[in-house]
Amino acid sequence: STPFCTPLSLTLSLVLFLNTTASTVVPLAIAPSPRVSSLATCVGKLVLGTYIAKGAKWMHYTLLQSFVCVVLVLWPHDIIYAVHEACAAVAWPAVWWRLRDQSSGLWMACMSMRLGSTVGSLLFYSCNWPVTSWLWGAAYVLLWSAALLYRFVPHQSTNYSKNILRQFTSPTLWILACAHAGSCWIRAAERSGIVLRYIQGLGLSDIYAQALGTGTACGLLVGGRWFWTGRPVRVVQYMYALAVLSCFLLSWTKTPWYFSVLALGGLGAGTAVPFYTIPSLSKSVYVAYLDGLGFGLASYVQADWYLVGLALIVCGVIMVEYVDHWERSQKLKDEERHGVLETSVL
Repeated sequence: STPFCTPLSLTLSLVLFLNTTASTVVPLAIAPSPRVSSLATCVGKLVLGTYIAKGAKWMHYTLLQSFVCVVLVLWPHDIIYAVHEACAAVAWPAVWWRLRDQSSGLWMACMSMRLGSTVGSLLFYSCNWPVTSWLWGAAYVLLWSAALLYRFVPHQSTNYSKNILRQFTSPTLWILACAHAGSCWIRAAERSGIVLRYIQGLGLSDIYAQALGTGTACGLLVGGRWFWTGRPVRVVQYMYALAVLSCFLLSWTKTPWYFSVLALGGLGAGTAVPFYTIPSLSKSVYVAYLDGLGFGLASYVQADWYLVGLALIVCGVIMVEYVDHWERSQKLKDEERHGVLETSVL
């Protein structure tokens, strides 16, 4: 593995933190439709992610994000917000391209993205500022992100195949996208305000909506390191089991409020590694396409915790099988590297 901290990984993690912080407060301030948010992310990942793979600069989309925040001050419409969300969707694919061969760098970038989302939502729930203040602040932070990209991150042309769209004929992409849709719905629920409305329905303060984000950060911090240093299959099994149990607990209408808050934290922790870490394992499937299809499928899932829990069971089975296959392939590569010849029967 490459060193944990390199100048490139530190810079990209800082830019990703700033970008995610700004991109988190915008949907909370605008309160868009959950389906619009998921579909905009889907389009951004699939369309703009393709241009990122072919050499487009992330800085240009960050500048466009900043400009759209200013437009939202004048015209807060779902269509304008969709443009912002589509541009924000290319942040992770752009970082993945530069750090895809550095497992430590990717983990640090994941933590920066998660921390940015947590800080953004915590600021929004803690400060009672007008909507225009949040939008102007997001535009300013995004400008700083673009300046850091321009100054410290030199553009690097990609050597990706020109036939990138052929990935849509890959069964692996569609199977993983269906399994990825479960954790994508949880992420969309956090960003679009579904969790906030659920918490307010219990008569609680907005600050309790941070339980999902805090749980996700803890799950990524603990489970992410355990995933890379321990037994990946066992980690994924435990996390999906925690997420499913949390969904069933949230679906029970008589659940006390403190159990609901704990269940939201468990739901975030249970979907942290499946959402942030597993999609970056495959080098043959472009992570933007996997996320895009996952959010597209998640946009058709209704806000029913019981149905989401049932869907997560299916998603968990597929993801566990995929991680098991990936772990076996990694062991075979290590054995071949050390000159050990074995016969593997699938």
